[in-house]
Amino acid sequence: MKALGQVLNGLVLQPRGMTGDIFEQKSKLFQRYFTKFMDLIHSLNHVDWSVLSPIHTHSLQRHVAQLKEATICAMAHMLTANIDSGLTHAIGLGYHEDLRTRTSFIEVLTSILKEGAQFSSLAETALADRLNQMLDLVTTETADGDLPLVMALIDSVPPENVDELAEVLVTLFDSKHKLAPFLISILNTEMDDAESGRVDTLFRGNTIACKVLSSSFKTFGLYYLQSVVRPLILQLLKMGDKDFEVDPARMSDTSRLTENQANLLDLVQTFCSTIISSLPSVPLQLRTVCHTLYSVVAEHYPDGSLDTVSSALFLRFINPAIVSPQSYNLVQGDIPNGARRGLTFISKVLQNLANHIEFKKEAHMQVFNQFLRDNFERTRNHALHLSAMGPFKDGEAVEYISFLKESLKHRLHSLLWSHQDQMAAYAASTRTSVSARQPFHQLNTLLAQLGAPNYRRKRTSYTIKRRSTMVSSQLEAFLETMAGECDEKALRAIKASDIFYSGGVSKLGNPVFYFIARKFRGDQISFSHQMLYHIMTLLKSCTDKSFEIVIDLTQATQINEPDLELLVKFAAYVPELVMSQIEAVYIYNTNLAFRNYAHKLSSAIRIFSHIKGAKRVMLVDTLSQFSSHIDISELKLSSGTMVFEEEEGKVEFNQAHFLVTKAKTLMVLQVPSRLQVCPHGLVVHMTEKMKVFESLVLIKEIYHISDIREVYSEDKESLTVRLVEGSHPLKFTVNKVEEVVKAIGTVISRWQNQQPSRYMSERKLEPKDVPGTFLNLALLNLGSTDADLRVAAYKLLSGVKQAFHLRISYQLESSHDLCVPMNTAPFVMTVSRELAQKEPHLTLEFLSEVVAGFQQYTPALKQFCLAYMSPWLPNLSLSLFEATATDHEKLMRLVDMLVALSISEDAIYPLIQSFVWDKIGGEPRLLKRVLDSFIRMSISDGLGSRKLEVLADTAVTLEQSTDGAVTTEVIKKILKTIAHTSDKVTQSLEQHFLWSELTVLSRFLLALSCNNPRNAVKNLTDVFYLCIIMMGNGPSFVKATIHGIVLNTVQSLASVPEIMANEEATKSVSLKLAEISEPKFYHQFGIQKRASSLAYQRSVQPGRGPALELGHHGSPSSTCVTAITQHLLDLVNATAHLIPECTWMQRWQKLARRTSFHYNPALQTRSFLMLGVISNKASLSLVTRTLRVLEETLGRREDEVYLLESITICLTAFLPLLEEGSKLIYHFFWVAVGIMQLGEATLYAASLELMEACIKKLTLMKVFEKQTLTSAMQPSREELEWPLSQMDREVGISFSSDFNFSLAALLYKGFSHPLSTVRTRTQELLTTLFFIHSPDVSGGRIEVYQDNLAYITVLFPESEIVRKHLREPRPRLKTLASSLEDSPTHSSYNTLLSSHAVPSQKQQILFLFVLACALINTQDEKKTQILYEFLANASKVYFNVFPLIRSVLMQNLVLTLQQSQSPHVLSAVQQLVSVAVERVPSDTDCKLTVINDLGFGGVREFFNPFPKHGLVYPTSQGTLLQKYLETLVAHLSPSEECVSKSHSLSSMKDFATNGSTNYPLSGSSALRRSSQAIPPSHNHQRTGSGPSPNKTPQETDTLDPDDTDF
Repeated sequence: MKALGQVLNGLVLQPRGMTGDIFEQKSKLFQRYFTKFMDLIHSLNHVDWSVLSPIHTHSLQRHVAQLKEATICAMAHMLTANIDSGLTHAIGLGYHEDLRTRTSFIEVLTSILKEGAQFSSLAETALADRLNQMLDLVTTETADGDLPLVMALIDSVPPENVDELAEVLVTLFDSKHKLAPFLISILNTEMDDAESGRVDTLFRGNTIACKVLSSSFKTFGLYYLQSVVRPLILQLLKMGDKDFEVDPARMSDTSRLTENQANLLDLVQTFCSTIISSLPSVPLQLRTVCHTLYSVVAEHYPDGSLDTVSSALFLRFINPAIVSPQSYNLVQGDIPNGARRGLTFISKVLQNLANHIEFKKEAHMQVFNQFLRDNFERTRNHALHLSAMGPFKDGEAVEYISFLKESLKHRLHSLLWSHQDQMAAYAASTRTSVSARQPFHQLNTLLAQLGAPNYRRKRTSYTIKRRSTMVSSQLEAFLETMAGECDEKALRAIKASDIFYSGGVSKLGNPVFYFIARKFRGDQISFSHQMLYHIMTLLKSCTDKSFEIVIDLTQATQINEPDLELLVKFAAYVPELVMSQIEAVYIYNTNLAFRNYAHKLSSAIRIFSHIKGAKRVMLVDTLSQFSSHIDISELKLSSGTMVFEEEEGKVEFNQAHFLVTKAKTLMVLQVPSRLQVCPHGLVVHMTEKMKVFESLVLIKEIYHISDIREVYSEDKESLTVRLVEGSHPLKFTVNKVEEVVKAIGTVISRWQNQQPSRYMSERKLEPKDVPGTFLNLALLNLGSTDADLRVAAYKLLSGVKQAFHLRISYQLESSHDLCVPMNTAPFVMTVSRELAQKEPHLTLEFLSEVVAGFQQYTPALKQFCLAYMSPWLPNLSLSLFEATATDHEKLMRLVDMLVALSISEDAIYPLIQSFVWDKIGGEPRLLKRVLDSFIRMSISDGLGSRKLEVLADTAVTLEQSTDGAVTTEVIKKILKTIAHTSDKVTQSLEQHFLWSELTVLSRFLLALSCNNPRNAVKNLTDVFYLCIIMMGNGPSFVKATIHGIVLNTVQSLASVPEIMANEEATKSVSLKLAEISEPKFYHQFGIQKRASSLAYQRSVQPGRGPALELGHHGSPSSTCVTAITQHLLDLVNATAHLIPECTWMQRWQKLARRTSFHYNPALQTRSFLMLGVISNKASLSLVTRTLRVLEETLGRREDEVYLLESITICLTAFLPLLEEGSKLIYHFFWVAVGIMQLGEATLYAASLELMEACIKKLTLMKVFEKQTLTSAMQPSREELEWPLSQMDREVGISFSSDFNFSLAALLYKGFSHPLSTVRTRTQELLTTLFFIHSPDVSGGRIEVYQDNLAYITVLFPESEIVRKHLREPRPRLKTLASSLEDSPTHSSYNTLLSSHAVPSQKQQILFLFVLACALINTQDEKKTQILYEFLANASKVYFNVFPLIRSVLMQNLVLTLQQSQSPHVLSAVQQLVSVAVERVPSDTDCKLTVINDLGFGGVREFFNPFPKHGLVYPTSQGTLLQKYLETLVAHLSPSEECVSKSHSLSSMKDFATNGSTNYPLSGSSALRRSSQAIPPSHNHQRTGSGPSPNKTPQETDTLDPDDTDF
């Protein structure tokens, strides 16, 4: 074992073969060896000494101890040499349940610290660091200036790799600024091997020195060639008319020889002069090469140094570029033969000039000898200046900036790896000194750590190109590019994940490829491109044979959709030849996500022109459908898909419906389905086929059990399934809902129990993690009950102190065994506190390690651990300001781990709250991040989860140390979330994807609101605002939460010292609290039980609320919202004056205004109701903004009835706040008329209240003492006559023709309203209007006047009281036969049956026409009889009008005679008919057309009942009302006419950023309110600080500097 320990000292493990992921293989190898060592240690720790004889026991114990020590030493050596692959796997042994094993491992860790183990290899950048170490090692010189590794590599590389080696070495040494020493070393080898005295043979062969020179010239001189030589060559190419051939043997016409020689000589002179004068353009590195070459040669041959430089420069650099300019990218395309011949001659002349040799053998070249002799000296001077090394003045030299690319590092790695055996042999030879062998040992270790290179040689791509001519050049170019750019680790991960793979063959013998869509992430661009490379690599083998593709859509969602751009690239790079080989594409388990994607894909699929027809793309529903194309035994679908095909354990539920919401229309469709619960998840089979790719297919939705967060039933038939990802839950209707919930719950529980522990021993460690990890192992195990383990932990602590230079005041000695006592808590706590103060940089890593292994600790150690980790927690706030982004991520992960700890450790939950969260709460800088983490995790688990409740409870702990900051932060988050709902508006909050986040935040607020007086003072109206916005939405659990927040807040308000000191206020709050707790109040919130019994249910079972009055989408009606707001306002008014500098009302009004004037129906509906109740003034600006929202709401294409209702109610609430004489009162009347004319029941009720408020306001102003309603309203109508008359014309009434009859007809509609309260109020308002227009009503008699006739007319058929007052004891006019007088229902109405009472023919027409319309539409038999009797009498009095009435009633008369069974009715009808028969027609008789002439052609419609589903838009009446409101707003605020209406549609998010409202505010006089004008429903006192209503402040909604809620 001792020998093995020596062998393992510094030995890097190397798996056999060294292919694939080297790190993974080395880790497995280390784990295997380390496990064997640990098994041996375990055996030694558990020797049964009792079976041995006492004689041998002592001796054997000594040997066992020695073996154990040697084994620990060997393990330490192996771990030290393999930290990167070993420590991560081994560290879990520090928490091993066997204390002896743990002790042994602690001793191993202590040993590696003593040995000076380096932990840098644990870093993510370890590979890059090792590559850089390799470069440093290769370029390291010995004391003698030698480069042993370079020389060994040169000696080992075969000739075919010399060019690559030279290129790599030149670039490498230049990047290290060691180019000159490298060249000297290389060139000296050439000089040593050169023949003595033969200067002309230097650097002429294929030696490494020649290759290095060529590579140097090419690497550093490319810019020079481009700038100097390229223009010369291009100039030559333009001389197409000249000939440069000077060899007579190759000329057809020798007479041009002299001319050609002259042409060539001119060119040579130009080339020579340009090159010699281009000295300043030569890069510094090129001069370094020339200078080094000159210096090396001068040492051996002083006279031949310049010639050598000049010769090498032209031979290795300039002339190759002249002869073959395409190779240097100097020209493109082919060079004409004549020009190429000229370039060849030029290079010959220049080379002889550089060599200082005249032409002797070639006679035709001798003509240029004179030129050579004339320029020899110029060439020497050029070489001399080129070899000089400065200093240079500006402009005399340029520098080539070289970059060391990553590919070059990998190429060098590949060369070293491939030839390491040869290099080792070189090092072992006598040519290498003993001192020079050390770098070889270091290189071997480094190569072992790096493993086999993943670099792919360039020539591989050329081999592929030659091998397959069928593959397109685009594909090869893409593969070659991606081969260098793709991360090898990522590619291996893609291959291992089996996203795209091949397997089996079809019945046609074609290979089958599989694409598993659920494993693909379309949102990861780099992943997508590497995936594309992987697919193309596999398909490249199918250029000459057909293949088939199976696309598996099991569990696929939108996140798995490939980007269409990716498909376009796929089609662009994959050759048509490959695409044409696709025999078939099978799409399996089609789902709704793919069906939606198919619409986008239909355009992209046309890219694949070779895939056409149904026979190529087949939608497959079941496995059996594959059998006709692929044998089931050959089908290689993934195991994750096949598990859903297993029949065992399946439970089916038929007769179900899947509720699918259409994205555009929000319409909910019920799709017939059957549910299948299997051991691995939930399968939804839709039983009706849907169209996909022009084919019908059965849709199948598959959800793995890990994707399901929770399942619950809303009622006996409704099922809701919430998923881990996605804000919208799945909704079903199914008969056996409880059985489904139970079946899915059972599967979830079974699956969760099968999951491994969260603590993973194989965590990834980084160098920064090591000190904290080792420190925790030492401190934790010091608390052990095992004495040996405490001693080992003490020694480890000593080693940690020494290795990482920790500042611990104790003198820790590890050389001797100590007797560490059982109670080490004081010592550990002292060390922990000291290190927390002196070494705060260890905080994140230390705490992460503490929490990561927490579940492995014993109960006693858990408490011990909480105690010593507590001093470190305040340091976490430093991470927010002093750490990197990576540390910020670690901090968030640590918070997540602490949360998980709080949830899992029930037994020590109070201790965790005290030791952990109370400490964290004391750090204000950390609070926001922690709270963000709380909310994020709570949203992830969803409403009703244990995690949410634990975190909400923990927030209460944080609140105790933050002076209310947690509650304020939660409220701000709710406000911001509410603001973000305007980014994508919905009709209700519950429909919004942010609803789940709001409900989670409300649970936090519920926990924080209890016994929190600070919150009540600081955020009272914020809480009230939020509760009103959210109340009544969601399941009962959520409704109870909102009610509970209100209760808790009011209870907390009672504990405010200022309120407790005031007896009256205390009594008011107590009474209000009792009132809020009554059943009537919480019924208004939509709950049946008290909030305390619903808000803290252990499991969420959303159910239906009580039978309360509902508005839109099942939320509380406007009446409930208004009533609750009024209760809360009363509470504010009773206590606000006691709070110093209280701004509750201003804040509440500001919040309500902001959400009122920004388009978001989910918020505006509640906000306007709230604004109407809490406003204490109604300025012109506020009113015009409200009217503008009303107008814009009418202009949208959505049916937003309830928003219109709330705006109308808000305007009603503004009326009492207007000062007397305000024009707005009169305009409000016409607004009410316009809304009534829409004919929608909900809006009618609201507009009736608005009109009633207008009449009451005018009555209190005593307007009707001086003028009638008609004259009072006329001025305001004249101002806007045109739009109002258009509205009248559309509905068929005319206020201009007869104001009172128009108003009466409009109000008569209220008698058919479905709500009895509206019918009663209609009668009351008509009665009020009657009295307003009746100057004398004394004596119990009703006198008919011109102004009150209309109201008497519409009250007559509806009110027995009115009919009673209209009767007289003695009839003045006998108009009926005696038989009628004797009838039970006979009465005389002589007051109305007098031409003196109704003298005007127009009024007679309208009077009788209205009664006839009432008769036609009534279903009441008594009313029918009364009206027939009255009209029979009236026909005698108003005989000229009677023909008109007869025409109106003709059809009704016939039906009555045919169907009525009442003798009194039939008698009255007979009388009416007899009068009609006896009546002789006259020219003065009224025609039916007179009604239209009077403008009352639509009156009959007001006697019809309300439609069940009245729509405001797109009716023309709604459009006309919008135009009227637009004109009215412009009339009220002419300065704002130029303001674009689009401002009102801006999002709340923009408002938050800009800090100003989108509805412009104009300065206006604040209108005085009259307390007597308040109608009964709003008779309350409104108080609150702010500008006096009698002043004229400028209204703004800007925030305070510290107000950032929106």
